[in-house]
Amino acid sequence: MNHIIGLSRRSFLTSSLASALMALPAGALASKAEQNWPEFRGAGARGVADGYPTLATWNADAAAGKLSGILWRAEVPGLGHSSPIIWKDRIYVATAVRLAGKAPLRIGLYGNNDAAEDNDEQRWMILCFDKKSGRRLWERNLRSAAPAASRHTKATHANTTISTDGKHLLAFFGSEGMYCLDLNGKLLWSKDLGVINISKYGIGWGYGSSPALYKDRIVLLCDDPNYPIYRSF
Repeated sequence: MNHIIGLSRRSFLTSSLASALMALPAGALASKAEQNWPEFRGAGARGVADGYPTLATWNADAAAGKLSGILWRAEVPGLGHSSPIIWKDRIYVATAVRLAGKAPLRIGLYGNNDAAEDNDEQRWMILCFDKKSGRRLWERNLRSAAPAASRHTKATHANTTISTDGKHLLAFFGSEGMYCLDLNGKLLWSKDLGVINISKYGIGWGYGSSPALYKDRIVLLCDDPNYPIYRSF
């Protein structure tokens, strides 16, 4: 069943997997397979891994000194602000790979509100890594096309984080569609929700709301400035 609920106000919310993993609690990468991190900000979106201390210092840059707090490092193709999720001994992350040239990214403090010049063909992907070794177990290409909507210079075409219930992987890329896979990367189904125009005043922000799972329901926030809605499936 597909439900649509209108909203009265707006909601706002890289190339290396190691940098994303450092933000997780220190013990989240330990050998306890039962400690999962199934969605954006972990179980219940609480940002807490019970019973684990939080790593306070680390260094992933060899040029800045001795590496510390890093178990392994694995390269991730493309550009994505998507956070990794963990289920048992596997790590899953989404990315968007520009097929020609380098995708532009400009971070930091500045007042420029222009959209990025990144509307060439992209490949939206999910990658799976072994949690203990960093070995890439599989990758799955979900869509290859020119983006249906623009993004901001600070954003990417893969801003959202995957969600899992331990049986399915759910990825939602806004205008680029929703995809459900099993934990081995087999595509079970996909759904095109059309263009979710997250641009306003000529600024292409980039879609950034991750999907939420509850029992047998999927809940999405489609934050189009002119037509903001919740949708559930």
